[in-house]
Amino acid sequence: MKKAVWTLALVFLMGLFLAGCKEEPPKPKEVTKDQVKEQAEKAKEPVEKKAEAAKDTLEEQKTKFLQNFDGRFQEMSKKIAELQEQVEKATPEVKAKLEETLKGLQEHQASLKKYLEDAKEAAGQAWMDLKAKLDDTMKKMDEDLEKGKSN
Repeated sequence: MKKAVWTLALVFLMGLFLAGCKEEPPKPKEVTKDQVKEQAEKAKEPVEKKAEAAKDTLEEQKTKFLQNFDGRFQEMSKKIAELQEQVEKATPEVKAKLEETLKGLQEHQASLKKYLEDAKEAAGQAWMDLKAKLDDTMKKMDEDLEKGKSN
């Protein structure tokens, strides 16, 4: 029994000795304020490049949208002119309906023209709002034009 106690004590002491021999973890390097600023600048550069690329992409999309929309606007203007000719040739009862439709189309056309001018200068949320107005007004014009054709 004494041997068992001594053996146990010896194993315990060896365990303590070995536990004390572990390497300490390396201490973190001290970083100066200049090093932190330098790292921050390095990290900032790619973000700025990505932001600039995103801005360029959005500007490109805006330009394409406005070009496409301007073409649609011109086409719609021609259709309004054609409807104006039909109004002049129509019978009195059809003429009244067509004139009402034409008046609505001309109001939408004036709104679209203003929105287009404003949209060319707009950015950010203002651009998104104007784009929605452009789409909505063009949709209303398409619907009114279809009504005019059915008269």
